[in-house]
Amino acid sequence: MKTDGIQAVVGARLSRRSLLRIGGAVGGATVLAGILAACGGSDDTTTAASSSASGTSSSSSSGAASPSAGGASTQAPAGEPGGKLIYGIWQNPDTLDPGVSGLIATSKIDINLFDTLVYAMQETDQPYYPGLATKWDISPDATTFTFTLQTGVKFHDGDPFNAAAVKATFGHIMDPASKSLSALGSLNPGDSYGSTEAVDESTVKVTFKVANGGFLNAVSGISLAPVSPSSLQKYGADVGSHPVGTGPFMFKEWIKQDHVTIVKNPDYNWAPSPFGRNGAAYLDEIVFQIIPEASTRGVTLQNGEVDMTEELTPDDFNRLTSNGDFQGLKIKTTGMPYDIMINVTKAPTDELAVRQAMEFATDKKSIVDTLFTGVYEPAFAPVDPTTLGFDKSLESIYTFDPDKAKQLLEDAGWKAGSDGMRSKDGKALEVLFINLSGFGFDGISQLMQAQFKDVGIKMNITEQSFPAVQDTLHRGDHNLAPFFFYAVDPSFANSIYSTEAISTFNWMHYSNADVDKMINEGQQESDPAKRAPIYIELNKKIMNDAVMIPIYYKAVVLAAKKSVKGFRYTVNGFPFFYNVTAK
Repeated sequence: MKTDGIQAVVGARLSRRSLLRIGGAVGGATVLAGILAACGGSDDTTTAASSSASGTSSSSSSGAASPSAGGASTQAPAGEPGGKLIYGIWQNPDTLDPGVSGLIATSKIDINLFDTLVYAMQETDQPYYPGLATKWDISPDATTFTFTLQTGVKFHDGDPFNAAAVKATFGHIMDPASKSLSALGSLNPGDSYGSTEAVDESTVKVTFKVANGGFLNAVSGISLAPVSPSSLQKYGADVGSHPVGTGPFMFKEWIKQDHVTIVKNPDYNWAPSPFGRNGAAYLDEIVFQIIPEASTRGVTLQNGEVDMTEELTPDDFNRLTSNGDFQGLKIKTTGMPYDIMINVTKAPTDELAVRQAMEFATDKKSIVDTLFTGVYEPAFAPVDPTTLGFDKSLESIYTFDPDKAKQLLEDAGWKAGSDGMRSKDGKALEVLFINLSGFGFDGISQLMQAQFKDVGIKMNITEQSFPAVQDTLHRGDHNLAPFFFYAVDPSFANSIYSTEAISTFNWMHYSNADVDKMINEGQQESDPAKRAPIYIELNKKIMNDAVMIPIYYKAVVLAAKKSVKGFRYTVNGFPFFYNVTAK
């Protein structure tokens, strides 16, 4: 739901699964309950975005352009360098260790503290760029990935960056004591990780037991970013409170539930080429001010207490950005849209006709227009449009058609009574929606309740807190539960739809041999031209089996002072602050 969904601090038993970063919303029905979004556009635009976001390199070799390390500055700052920027974020990080965290809040901070081996960015002309790795080679069977590393790079504590650091980082992620969440799923999908070998100082080889076609996407994500080996030894389990990376900013302090402060790294001189320059960041300092209430975030921006903020109420976003005083930013993302999972093992949603009727009975446009006017777009597919495996035809499988919903129920023997509510064999057509407290689905569930009633389905709504609600959902006490998921690679399907994921995030309790087979095929194929048809077919199967109801496509929605300029974004919408100026 990260990641990469629900910002989950999940139990230790989940750390051994193929999890990706989940992200959550906070507040009531009016809150902007997501971070990044698909902005639509023509079919050509969508296709290009998918390739850029999720394509993998050639299965044999991927030589990459030379990095910009050591080069002179080629891009003038958008504003005056220096000074401090205050960013109002809604959520307190769980940890600042990228190899352990399961929260989006951590990612947004860590991408400025840590560099990744490979960079995948929006609005660029190729899917991957050298980061801490200058080039990479992939074996024909996609089981071995060999990275040639930059030399002369240092961690913030003075440790040299080298192959041993990559090996130490991956060892930390694989250590059960770390209780890794997102990173473990990225490094060890389906328990496929083999080993990491430091071939020499500047060459590291990562080997998998089976093909891992999505691994290049994985190392472009912050969860696998190299961490200082000395910090791992010095701080142990508390390394998440003392993050040490190689990035353009360095950690200064974290006051829990209040703020995280980072300051520029004066020695930074190994920026990836899409930034167009090298050297230190323009900003001196960034304060991530933790402001849980959406309405308060709007007030702090309006009053000048913060320079930018996220997840405003739709009313506040539209009001603040429509008069020209503030700029509104909507950034594309990848993964799974905000959706409702349907439990396929609990009556009456164990009937396909009932599930399909719910799909046709859900008026997504009405929900989005009512709750998120002008901010999000209704979703009709199981993946965001920028994700590999999205196909426009997926959006036509279910459209709002209450008459079709009624006919499906009628044909399945669910007859309407005098009050319009349906029953079969003396049993009412009644479903239970278990909401997740504080994740912004309250308004959605209430509108769906009214829409279901119109076709004769009674929906009861209860609420439980996360993560305790996991036990309830694992038991399958529910018919419906909310979800969303942030992930760069479409192989996140393994964490959602596979039979093995029933004990983690497959709250649909969905087990289908054909789906498991397609998930494995997609994971093992490294050529995006061959991977895409596999995931398109997988997503069609998901929709035809009606195991989830898409509601709206995710988006990172930000509002900022007009003086804040120079943003670049990861493929899943997190802002890089390296080139940002605030005055």
